[in-house]
Amino acid sequence: LEVAQKQLPLRQAGWNVLTCDPYIIDRLDNKEKLWRHAQELGLRGHMPTHYASAEDADYPCILKPATGQYGIGTYVVNSSEDVRNYAGWEELSPKWVLQELLQGRLEYST
Repeated sequence: LEVAQKQLPLRQAGWNVLTCDPYIIDRLDNKEKLWRHAQELGLRGHMPTHYASAEDADYPCILKPATGQYGIGTYVVNSSEDVRNYAGWEELSPKWVLQELLQGRLEYST
């Protein structure tokens, strides 16, 4: 994000910079914002189902931080009680994302 924010001065200093606009990086870095972006583009069908609340989820599912990398802080949860144990009583968004568990041997990431 920092390179994107400073791309103009870097280019003026003679650097070749390959990046996007900062707002695009912000959308792609946050799983909740990425999901909403996909929805705006009509691509929601290609994304795992997101649940607005622990009570509405179809278990088992995945609870993960909205921002984060390498699966840190990601949990397979089997009930709304599991969600509350990890996330507390706070709202899932914007800090947490609760989504469909995709079964299989492959990892899907962006």
